[in-house]
Amino acid sequence: MNLSARPHPDRSSPVRRPRAGRRGETSRMVPVVIVVAGVLAIWLLVGKQQAPENKVDAPDNPPAAEQVRDESATQAALKQRGMIVVRDPELKCATAIQCRDKTIDDAILAEIATLSQLGSINFAETNVTDEQLRYLSGLGELASLVLNGTSIGDAGLVHLAGLGKLEALHLLDTKVTDEGLKTLGKMSSLKILDLSKTRVTDRGLESIVRLPELKWLLLAETAVSDEGLKRLEAMPLLGRLTLRGARGVTPEGVGRLKTARPKLAVDF
Repeated sequence: MNLSARPHPDRSSPVRRPRAGRRGETSRMVPVVIVVAGVLAIWLLVGKQQAPENKVDAPDNPPAAEQVRDESATQAALKQRGMIVVRDPELKCATAIQCRDKTIDDAILAEIATLSQLGSINFAETNVTDEQLRYLSGLGELASLVLNGTSIGDAGLVHLAGLGKLEALHLLDTKVTDEGLKTLGKMSSLKILDLSKTRVTDRGLESIVRLPELKWLLLAETAVSDEGLKRLEAMPLLGRLTLRGARGVTPEGVGRLKTARPKLAVDF
């Protein structure tokens, strides 16, 4: 066979596929492009919708680290003023304050008022006044307050009336009278109340019996009498009563109380 006789295609004119074939491929690619475009649009839409979640808005309260830093500065300032500061080792916030220097001024109390997690304050034998107790009115976590040996009277107790978590209030040797007990009678969270060496009488105990959670009442060296003890019989949770030196209380009165409340521990 003469191979030279076979026709050779002209390389200057490449063989092209029919146009109908290219239209077919194009028509097959259109759905793919639409799908890809759709996925891209959905992805962009979802990203826009999620964007606000990733946005960090300025919080109403400072971050925890900043709170700790600010409180640490306050704690340091209080220590320089003669305060013993006990703080939570994890949260690093102050939980208890005791005054070594017996002089307290408004500047110190203003600093203490910023310690929102404070649970215990001991101002015994200090010069704190009735009016200065207003600085403590916003300490919502305060559970124990010692004011023994201060000049606090009935007017100061008004500033404590809103402390809903206060469980122990020590008022030994203060100027509190029966009038102040009207305020204390509304502080339903109280469990320990020390009124020793105060001016309270049988009449004031009418307010005390309203306290539903009171477990220990101290009335040592007061003018309370046997008649006042009768009022205490109505306190269901009262478990301990201190009467040492109560001028109007007799063994007979204590005996009658013990008969009515056999589980009550009486220090007489």
